[in-house]
Amino acid sequence: MPDLGNPNYFKVFKGRFAVESPSPSVPEPHVMLSCVNDVQFMCDFTSDSSGLVLVLPEECRPSSDVYAACRVESARAAQTLEYAVKTGDIGIDVYKATVEFNVPPTSSKGLTASQYDGYTTSVKSAVSAENPDRVNVPVVENRTVEIEVGSAQTLDYIKISPDGKVIGKPLALFHLNGVSFHISGNHYQKGR
Repeated sequence: MPDLGNPNYFKVFKGRFAVESPSPSVPEPHVMLSCVNDVQFMCDFTSDSSGLVLVLPEECRPSSDVYAACRVESARAAQTLEYAVKTGDIGIDVYKATVEFNVPPTSSKGLTASQYDGYTTSVKSAVSAENPDRVNVPVVENRTVEIEVGSAQTLDYIKISPDGKVIGKPLALFHLNGVSFHISGNHYQKGR
């Protein structure tokens, strides 16, 4: 007969149970059930868009709603930033313009009305096509970028229902590894 160990030694766990999860952080998510009816999560879980984190097996379900505290990491928020970038220069030729006024030379005494009659007040302007000035105008392109603002880690609660559903915040990472809850009144205790 094989050695089964000391029969008087206290057994810590009743078993390891697989759980159903929409997106587990490990390939085989599971929970452990202790001999005092504590259920301990053995990995972290991500909730789906409805907030469902996982579904517990029948052996690990409480008889009434239970709440457990855990760290929750919300989905990363993104912020759109718009900015302009100089992508180059365009050279433009600027032509000089000269403006001439037909005004008499000034004198220290000024002009009388009779002296001013011989001059016109018309303005002449001319644009010279010779020797234009070269001016570089910057070319600017508008761009947008998504910047991750970061994730917020908060202390929050999960709700464990008698139907085995564990519900929390939608689309969040729940750090449940090592978190446990008690299932008093469970069918394991009935008849004992």
